[in-house]
Amino acid sequence: NVTGTPSPAPVGLRAPLDESAIAGAVAHDLFSPQRAAPVRRYTLNDAELSVAAAAAGDTQPVEAPLLPTVQGTAVNAAGEGFAMCAMAGGPVVVVRPGDVIGDFTVVSIERTRVVFRDALGRRHAVAAVGSPSGDES
Repeated sequence: NVTGTPSPAPVGLRAPLDESAIAGAVAHDLFSPQRAAPVRRYTLNDAELSVAAAAAGDTQPVEAPLLPTVQGTAVNAAGEGFAMCAMAGGPVVVVRPGDVIGDFTVVSIERTRVVFRDALGRRHAVAAVGSPSGDES
């Protein structure tokens, strides 16, 4: 049996109580067959991530993700194609939109670059190695 008093939420981090939101949540059956995922997935923005990190006591700066390298791309006139990519130290693999490499999902493939989405929903455009458009961005 655990005893003790719960610690209060950190000052300034407690959300205001919204009675209508609580009533709305209670009124909807969580297991209803009509329940569906939202059209657009909710993701935290940078400010919310900073507050969440501070609340968790994480004061370390967030490191930039290690992006895949793009060795080359092939795109036809219809805009369909593939890219040859690799994670650091890994083999070169062929990817298409929707494929996953490392912690990244391929969003789109263009003539000289590939756009990836990370787990936080952020997009990263990576230029193909040696492409005229420049280095990774």
